[in-house]
Amino acid sequence: GEASGFECYPAVPGMENHEASMEFAALLAEEMEAAGSELRDGNGIRFGYYVNGEKMLVDSTDTTVYDYDTFGVLKNQEGAAVLVEQCFVTNERDVAQFGTEEGCQKAAEAYYRAILRYLGAEETTKNQSEP
Repeated sequence: GEASGFECYPAVPGMENHEASMEFAALLAEEMEAAGSELRDGNGIRFGYYVNGEKMLVDSTDTTVYDYDTFGVLKNQEGAAVLVEQCFVTNERDVAQFGTEEGCQKAAEAYYRAILRYLGAEETTKNQSEP
């Protein structure tokens, strides 16, 4: 079928920030699902590796510590690190939902809520005159 939905890639098993990244990834997926996104492969969380230059994506239930490289943005981070793919530009429904300016705003709000939850922080009230 055509690729669709939300998926994210936390720091992989064996990395120092793996557990924190998994916790944050779960919150991101939860908030995106609440925003109306479909989660890819059930929970929307996968691990990404490079094997001889080829990308290898595995289900988040595969907690094997591989000796492969992963996405650059996940490496050398002290805290939670998650690479997010909020929609597939090849999928019209995805683009309509999360690829427009309004859709990106909706996703940004979901990420904001996930970050607050991860940090255990409260949402700040916006000073807006409109209801």
